Formats: sequence, structure tokens, C-alpha cells
Amino acid sequence: ATLTEFTVQTIADTLLLDLNEMSTSSEHFQEPRIMEIFVSGGGSFNRELMRRLASTMKNKLKRVGQMRRVETEVLNSKTAAENKLPLISAEEKEAAAFAVLAWLTLKNKPGNLPQITGASKPVVLGEVNPGPKFFYISDS
Repeated sequence: ATLTEFTVQTIADTLLLDLNEMSTSSEHFQEPRIMEIFVSGGGSFNRELMRRLASTMKNKLKRVGQMRRVETEVLNSKTAAENKLPLISAEEKEAAAFAVLAWLTLKNKPGNLPQITGASKPVVLGEVNPGPKFFYISDS
């Protein structure tokens, strides 16, 4: 429960920062002031996380009078197509992200963004394990 709440609060606070930046453009805040949050990745299957995220965003946004209704929805092939979003589903996102990170590691390229993670510099993430070495002993 604590980790779920921490995740919800982190997402909500980040979304509120983004909203504050967008609020300078009136096109983002036309009536009826409804926000849809599309969530992808493994967390989108966590019903409690989705429920808490919608509730938390609604409460935070109502306090500042920006939104009347907040809904969360899992980003999947159907919702992506309906909203003209990139066609990558929640099921595919995590696998795709790890594939990109693996590729970066194999190419010896940094896989972090210091301006996002707070790291002091870009670094190659992880290492490639060559696996066990097998020795064959022949009787001949």
C-alpha cells in the first residue's frame, strides 16, 4: 500500500507540474475540463493504483479549480487507435523499454538521462553476462 501510494503521489505531482506548464496555453483547458490519463506498462493492471491515481488527481485538480472530472484508462491497442496515440500497448511497453535498454548496453551506449534521474553523468546500464562456461572432458 505504501509503495502504491508513493507511486500515485509521484505520478500526480509530475502531472500537476506538466499541467502548470500547459496552462499558459488555453487550448488545453477548454470546457468541459475533463482529463483522461492513459496509463501503460505493468502498473496499468494494478486496479488499486489506477483507482488511487484517478481519485488523487481529481482531488488535487479540484482544489485548484482546473478539472471537473478525471479518468484513468489503460493504454492498449483500442484506446491508442481511438485517441490517435502511438500503437504500443501496456503489455508491450515494458518489454520494448527493456529491449531498448539491452540494445544500448550491447552497443556500449549510456542508457540513463541524468537530467531526469539526477545521476552525475550518463553511464552504460548493466553489464552483459557471458553465461556459464562449460568444460567437456573426453575419455579419449
